[in-house]
Amino acid sequence: MDDYLALSLLIMGIAIGALLVIWGAMSLYFFLRKKHRAKKIQERIVVREEAERKYREEQENQKTNDK
Repeated sequence: MDDYLALSLLIMGIAIGALLVIWGAMSLYFFLRKKHRAKKIQERIVVREEAERKYREEQENQKTNDK
């Protein structure tokens, strides 16, 4: 009977360990994906601000040329 108890505890320990490894891998994946998404959004903001700056400069130049 003690052999079955030891074997079942060993199997449960392996199963719990596997679940912890899977949980850790998923957490790391979601963290890295969130970080990558934030980087992409930041790049889009920089591009948009640059385009707005160029547009404002063009508008200023048109106003000065019209006068």
